[in-house]
Amino acid sequence: MPGVSGGARRERGTIRLAGARALCRQVDGAADDPTLLWLHGSTGSSRTAPALPGARILSYDRPGYGGSTLHPRRTLMTDADDVEALLDHLGIGRTAVLAFSGGAAIAYAAGVRTPQRVTRLGMVSGAPWPTAPAPSAEVLLSAATALSADPGAAVDRLAEHASLRDVQVLNTPALRHELPGRRPG
Repeated sequence: MPGVSGGARRERGTIRLAGARALCRQVDGAADDPTLLWLHGSTGSSRTAPALPGARILSYDRPGYGGSTLHPRRTLMTDADDVEALLDHLGIGRTAVLAFSGGAAIAYAAGVRTPQRVTRLGMVSGAPWPTAPAPSAEVLLSAATALSADPGAAVDRLAEHASLRDVQVLNTPALRHELPGRRPG
């Protein structure tokens, strides 16, 4: 198996949680190796977990990602509860946690919720938990329609509220050349 070393094995499966939710999980590595819980970024899944020789890597698809069902009232603490349920299910008492991007807030929450189980926290490009509600489907569709109708105008609107450095990047000839109907700068 790619990414899995030596006598280690990859095991994928699903656990059932309250409310008939499913949590898809993956374990890479030997059972006697120290466990590291990988929390994927906002565009990832358990399949983005790194392989590390000498470590048992536990990962899972957060609610609404990959093979895990959506949590209708998802919060930061319900995600931490999912981490605890996963550790319980696999009989893991203590683990280090490594989080990437959108997984960072959940790693902190898991550390607060179960400090006796989380031995260390590591963050890579940590991102905060979203504090605003997601845009509606209508807003996203409208933005996608405007972007596809005139990508150059969409970049111009983005530049109106961007920092000076971002404006410089948005106005590079190479970027502008890729936008139909627009000239550089």
